[in-house]
Amino acid sequence: MALIIRLQQSSDSLAICNYLQLFQLMQKYVPAYIVEAPKLLKLLVFNYLFSNGDAHFKNFSLLKTPIGDYRLSPASFEVIKQIMLSGSEKVKELTFASYLDQTTKRNYWQSYEGRLRQLEKT
Repeated sequence: MALIIRLQQSSDSLAICNYLQLFQLMQKYVPAYIVEAPKLLKLLVFNYLFSNGDAHFKNFSLLKTPIGDYRLSPASFEVIKQIMLSGSEKVKELTFASYLDQTTKRNYWQSYEGRLRQLEKT
């Protein structure tokens, strides 16, 4: 979707883009917008709750289906979601096996637990 935004703005910079533009692009190019838009919203909320700093425009994409229409690509979201929701023990294992210092590991772990509780409320 970054390419579409870039072409529409005729600019090399995506810095002035916002998430609303992603929804507008999907509304314009995705016939199943009503089905796909809630998925994008869930992805954005998930990225916010888990501090996914890799949620820039180049990482949102559309996939062409066999019948020729488009849908939101689930790849990165599904991978992240499976890890984050697979069970606290796996996330804890990955966190404490990282190269972060002990204080950062503890802070991340506490933040993760709080965000997971928030997500479970929705």
